[in-house]
Amino acid sequence: MPVVVSAVSYYFCHPIADWKAADRSSAGLLPPSTPESGAVVRIFSARTIRWRGIVATRSWIVLKEAGANTYSRFDYTAWGEPIWVDHFVPDGRWFGRRPEVVFAADGPTAEKMMPHIRSAVRTYAYSNVGDYRPWPGPNSNTFVAAIIAAVPGMFAALPPTAIGKDFPIDSRWIGLTPHTLAFVSTSAATSA
Repeated sequence: MPVVVSAVSYYFCHPIADWKAADRSSAGLLPPSTPESGAVVRIFSARTIRWRGIVATRSWIVLKEAGANTYSRFDYTAWGEPIWVDHFVPDGRWFGRRPEVVFAADGPTAEKMMPHIRSAVRTYAYSNVGDYRPWPGPNSNTFVAAIIAAVPGMFAALPPTAIGKDFPIDSRWIGLTPHTLAFVSTSAATSA
C-alpha cells in the first residue's frame, strides 16, 4: 500500500519531464558562504529521477571549512570516476527534486568532523571505476553511510528510501550494516 500511495503522489506531483532540462538550481538550504562564516557539514537526500523516485532517494554530503569562501559537495555516481567533488550545486535539486537535510552540524562541531570526513572519502572502499551498482549497492547511499560510520559524533540516519545504505562497506564486517558499525565505533569510543 505505501508504494501505491507513493506512486500516485509521484504521478500527480512530479509530472514526467525531460531529465536533461530538469531544475538543478539551489534549493536555498545552506547558509551564505563567506570567509567570516564558520564550518558547515550537511547531508542531503532527494528523490531519484523518473519512476525510481517512487521508492528511492539518493544522498550526498556538503562541507565548508571555517573561513572558506565556498562549499564542497561530495557525490558517488555511476558516471566516470565514482567520487565526484563539486560537479553539482551543493544544495541543488536532484533533477527537479528538492533535497531534505538529513544531518546538520555547524561551527566547532562541524570543524572536528572535517578530517574524519575527508579521510573517509579518500579511503572509501568502492572508489574504482565500475564499483557503482544502483541496487543493492554500493551506490550514493552506501558512500554517505560509510562516511556516517567513520565520523565520531555524526549521529545520522539516512531515510528508509535510501536504497544501498545497508550495503556492507567493509568485507571484514560482512553482515553488519554501516549503521551498526557507527554504533559499535561510537560505543567503543565512549567506553575507552
